[in-house]
Amino acid sequence: MYIPVFLIAASLVLSAVLIGAPRMTRRSARTAWVAGAGVALAGIAVIAIQILRWKWRRPGDSGGYSLPALRPVAVRGLAGIRLLVVDDDPDWRSVARRLLEDDHAQVVTAKSAREAFEVFQRERPDVIVSDIGMPEEDGYSFIRRVRQLPASMGGRTPALALTAFTTPNDRMRALDAGFEMHVAKPVEPRELLSAVAKLSAGYRAGSE
Repeated sequence: MYIPVFLIAASLVLSAVLIGAPRMTRRSARTAWVAGAGVALAGIAVIAIQILRWKWRRPGDSGGYSLPALRPVAVRGLAGIRLLVVDDDPDWRSVARRLLEDDHAQVVTAKSAREAFEVFQRERPDVIVSDIGMPEEDGYSFIRRVRQLPASMGGRTPALALTAFTTPNDRMRALDAGFEMHVAKPVEPRELLSAVAKLSAGYRAGSE
């Protein structure tokens, strides 16, 4: 309601100035321009306030405009997905576990390739997230051992190589060893979650 009034008032003042400009003294014209500009600025301020009120008004409030109520969206995330995180760095294992569990995944961890293979056979995760550069046995060797298992024992479990080895040759070596995806460290949380979600899509498609 207030928005059109201020716009009309500003337009009338500015029109009067333009029509009467030839008959005005310089001082009078300046005063009229200042008055018109003031009305216009006041109108802009009211418009901004009305927009904010419209944007933030809760649905159902009386008076003015209101945004339509938004239907709640169910965010499934990684709910129901069992993950094995393999890394010799305890800090990274902790960070990765918390990040993935916050997205509703079920996470088990291992600090070495040897332990990871034992955990894998016991837990039968849906997705593997493994480092490459680990002492004694690296991630390449670990995923080759997994791929030697029959499908019925998890030999085709999708796996993500998450590593600081980031050259094109490193990527090809990871894929050749048996990883489906290669993601470089350091990794953004959203990128990691997206990569795991893509790998888990095949599991969900086959289980639903």
